[in-house]
Amino acid sequence: MDLQINQIITELAKIDSATNSIIASVDDEKKSYSDRKAKELAEYDKSLDIRMENELKDFKNAFSKESTERLEHMRMTTESEINSLSQAFEKNHTKLAQDIFKQLIVNEESR
Repeated sequence: MDLQINQIITELAKIDSATNSIIASVDDEKKSYSDRKAKELAEYDKSLDIRMENELKDFKNAFSKESTERLEHMRMTTESEINSLSQAFEKNHTKLAQDIFKQLIVNEESR
């Protein structure tokens, strides 16, 4: 009977040792998996940052180009309108001055 008890204890010790070995192996695999996933996440975050940075740069460039084109169009339109007004003034400044003068006289007389 002592022999059977010793065999049972030996078998239980083997089972306990195997269990501890399996648990240690699972812990190692879990750490390895966790490390691998952390590395993959870091790489994904880095690639996402690069992609977002590139898209933001493209957006800024497109916005800058569009703004420059709009400003140039506005400048040209404004310049054209100023030139038209200047030409109209040069052509009609005497008549405009006379009309203003006449209007002032009419306003003074009506007081």
